[in-house]
Amino acid sequence: MYQEDFDEDSPSGAQRKASQSELLIQLTQWYSHPLISGELIEHFLDRGDLPAAVEHHLLYHMYLFTSQPDAFDEDDAGFSQHTDEITTQEERHALHVTALRVLQTYQDSSSIQSVFLPFFDDFWNILLRNGNMHQEMVDVTQILMNTSNEVNHLWFSHAWALSCLERNDEAEKSYRHYLESYPDNAGSLHNLSILVGKKGQFEEALALSNKARALAPDDEGIVKRNDYLTSEQKPRAQVRIVTREGAHQWSLLTNSQKWLLCLMELYPSAHWSELLPYLKKDEQLVRQVQENWDLLLNQGICQLEKGLPVYATAPIRPFVRQEGFWSVLASDIARVQARKKKNLWLPEAADLGDEQLAHASPDQRELIHQALLRQIEHVSQVGLAHVYLHFYRRLWKGLLLQWKDYAALVDFCSVLLDRLSIMTREELWECAYYATDLSDPQYRTLAEKWYKRHLEHGESRVTYHNLSVLSFRAKQYQGALQLIEHAVPT
Repeated sequence: MYQEDFDEDSPSGAQRKASQSELLIQLTQWYSHPLISGELIEHFLDRGDLPAAVEHHLLYHMYLFTSQPDAFDEDDAGFSQHTDEITTQEERHALHVTALRVLQTYQDSSSIQSVFLPFFDDFWNILLRNGNMHQEMVDVTQILMNTSNEVNHLWFSHAWALSCLERNDEAEKSYRHYLESYPDNAGSLHNLSILVGKKGQFEEALALSNKARALAPDDEGIVKRNDYLTSEQKPRAQVRIVTREGAHQWSLLTNSQKWLLCLMELYPSAHWSELLPYLKKDEQLVRQVQENWDLLLNQGICQLEKGLPVYATAPIRPFVRQEGFWSVLASDIARVQARKKKNLWLPEAADLGDEQLAHASPDQRELIHQALLRQIEHVSQVGLAHVYLHFYRRLWKGLLLQWKDYAALVDFCSVLLDRLSIMTREELWECAYYATDLSDPQYRTLAEKWYKRHLEHGESRVTYHNLSVLSFRAKQYQGALQLIEHAVPT
C-alpha cells in the first residue's frame, strides 16, 4: 500500500488536500491524537483560523517534546511567522484565550519551559504588547515564571507590564530582582530609573540612568532621559541649598508669625487690614497681626511689590504651605469646638503633624474634617491649590482611604473639583468612584456628574459601567441598558 504524490498547487491537488483535512477534522471527533494536530496546523492557517492553528501547534509540539524528543526543535515551537496576520483586538483576545487554555492544562515545568517559552518569545509576547494587553501579560508571565526558579527575561516582561498598569511598587521589585542576575541590562536599568524617579529618588534615578547610558550609548530613549536628569542635577543641588536656608529662617519664627504667613497664602493681601474679616474682631489678635506683618517685611521674610499681594520669599514658601498650615488648622479646630462644653481638643500647631493626624481618634478626625471644610470654600484659588490641594494629595486622601471615610473624602473633593481646574482626570474618576456606593442621594448625584465630566475627556468602558449601575439603582432601567451597551466590548 502506498500514498500517491500530488501537486498541491494544481486544482485537483488542492481539492484532495482539502478533502484530506476535512477527514482529519472528522477523525478528531472520534479519536484525538497530537500527530493529527500536526497535520491540522496548516489546514487552519489556510482557512485563516489562527486560534485553532495555535491550539494544534501547541498540542503537537508538546507531544514531540515528551514523546519524540529527537524530532523536537525549540525554534519550530515559536510560531513567529504569523504575528503580522493579526490586526484586531478581537483576534488578539481569541488567540490569547486559546493559548492560555492550553497552557493551564499542563503542569510539567520542563515541557512548559521548552515549548511555551519559545512560543511566548516569538509570538505570544508580541501579541500582548501590540494589543496593550498588560494584565494578560502579567498573568502569562507569572505562570511561566512559576515553573522555574531561574531568573530570566520573563521577569523583565512581567515588570514592564506591571508598570504599565501603574503597579509601580511591584514593578520596581521585579526589576530589582531581575537586575540581581543581569546587572548590565540597560533596559531594566532605564525603566527602574523612571520608577524611582517618580518616587522622588532623584540621586538613584540618575545613577541608574548613567549606567544604562554607558551600556547603551546609541539608545535614543535612554540618552534622552539621561540628558534630562543630568540637566536637572545642578538646579536640584541649588534647591537643597535654598531649602536649608528656608528651614533655618522658619525655625526662628514664632507660632503667630507662621500662622500669619499661611493666612497670607490663603487670602492674598497687599495690606494687613485686608485680613480683618478673618480676625473675628479680636483686638489683641489685630495688633499682633499688624506687628508681625511689619516685622516679617522688615526682616525680608516677605516680599512687597506695589499693588500686589505680599508673599513669603521662595526659600520659606514650602514651609508656609505645609507646616504653616498646621497653625491655621489648629486655630480652625479651636473655633469649631468653641461652643462645646466637654471633650475639648484644642491642639497647638506643634501638636499637629503627619504622625499625629494618622493616629487621630474618630472624634478628632471628625473635628479635623469640620475644621477643613469650615474655610475651604472661602480661601482664594491660589491658597486652595497651593495649600489645601497639596495637603489632600500629600496626606489627607491617604488617611481618609485608610479610615474608609469615603463621605469625608467626597465632601473635600467636591470643593476642589468645583473650584480648581488643575484636578487631574484620574482624581475626578476617583472621587466619582468613592461617591458611587454612599447611601445619601446627594453623593449619587455627584458621582453621576463627575462620571459624565470624565467621559467628556475620552471614552471609558468602566465609567459607562458605573454610570449604568447608578441608573439601575435609580430604577432607570432603559438608561442603564443603554449605558451598559457602551461598556461591553463589541
